[in-house]
Amino acid sequence: SPYRDVNSRISVGTEGKDGRALVVEIQVWSPRLLDAADKHLRAMLEEHFAEVEIWGLEGNEVVLEDFATRRAMAEKMLRLDPFGLRHKLPRKAFVWLHATGRRVAYRFTNTDQTGGASGITEDDLFLGPESDITDQTLVLFAVCRKPLV
Repeated sequence: SPYRDVNSRISVGTEGKDGRALVVEIQVWSPRLLDAADKHLRAMLEEHFAEVEIWGLEGNEVVLEDFATRRAMAEKMLRLDPFGLRHKLPRKAFVWLHATGRRVAYRFTNTDQTGGASGITEDDLFLGPESDITDQTLVLFAVCRKPLV
């Protein structure tokens, strides 16, 4: 699947008189997938909702540099699994392995960010409209209203 490097979260809630609102968060670790994920996400959601808004979480140069460093480290770590065995694990095992591996890797390879001390704050991040999404976008968000029942 081309979406093996995609993490997502979905939450459903209600929003006033509009009824249900669905919020989807997709984090894409591979820049080549971001454009496809954006287009497929909209098409998929529009089959089920009358209103779909797509937003991108963007960052300033400090954030983009930090993300590039983390992505490069992740790509090095993924070379340890050339056969993609991580994709054959049960989700719970994969999440545990990812979280544990990340903590160990950061301890040895990313000493200036130990404990998550990157120095990045909310002032370094902003939401941009779908038209501003690029291969530098960190996370996609979709807000969906008016289910087509």
